[in-house]
Amino acid sequence: MSLEITGSLVSRQEPQRGQSARGEWVKQDFIVEIQEGQYPRQICLTAFGDDKIRLFDGINSGEQVKVSIDINSREYNGRWYTDIRPWRVERVGGNAAPAGAPAAAAPASANIQPPIADAPTLGGPMDDADDLPF
Repeated sequence: MSLEITGSLVSRQEPQRGQSARGEWVKQDFIVEIQEGQYPRQICLTAFGDDKIRLFDGINSGEQVKVSIDINSREYNGRWYTDIRPWRVERVGGNAAPAGAPAAAAPASANIQPPIADAPTLGGPMDDADDLPF
């Protein structure tokens, strides 16, 4: 399942490093705030690996971004754990470009609205004439 969220980057946490049976790993959390309904929501995105962490290079706090995410849940000792992992990050604005590419930042006065519903599609793009997901 692949979804997209649009919001502003609130903060980036310090990277965490460790060692597993497969080798060394690194992860970093990024907080993105989305406007849904009357109240904003903050979502913690966890980027695993240097390549995913670099997706946020050059993006500053307060900038509008569109993030393609995967949601993954797993069970361990009877408890469930869920990760929201980014796999693509793009600046939102007049000259939007993928993160890491040189681009002008979105103007602070830009009023970007997130999509109304982040429902996954089940077989491809939805027909414009039929906007119902079923």
